Amino acid sequence: MLPHEHQSWKGGRGSLNKALRSINKYKGWRATVFQRDNYSCQNCGSRKDELEAHHIKRFSVYPELRYEISNGITLCKNCHRKTESYFRKTKVMEEV
Repeated sequence: MLPHEHQSWKGGRGSLNKALRSINKYKGWRATVFQRDNYSCQNCGSRKDELEAHHIKRFSVYPELRYEISNGITLCKNCHRKTESYFRKTKVMEEV
C-alpha cells in the first residue's frame, strides 16, 4: 500500500511539520524558551521530568508565531500531555 492510499494520509504534512521542527531556528526557539523559564515546568515547577517547549498558540495554525518566544512555555512531559493541543488532541476532536 502506498502512503497516500492509507486512511491516515494527510498529504505529507507530517513530514513538513517534522522538518520545520528540526531546523536550527526551531531549536534556538526551544532553547531560549527553556532558558527564559529557568529550565522548569511553568505549571508544576518540576525540574526533574523531561521538559518540553509548548506552543501556546498552535504551531500548525499560527505559522507566524512559530518562533516567537512569547508563544512558548516550558512544561514537563506530564503537564504537556494535559494541554488541549497535545499531539493533535484538538484536531482529533474536531474531526469526530
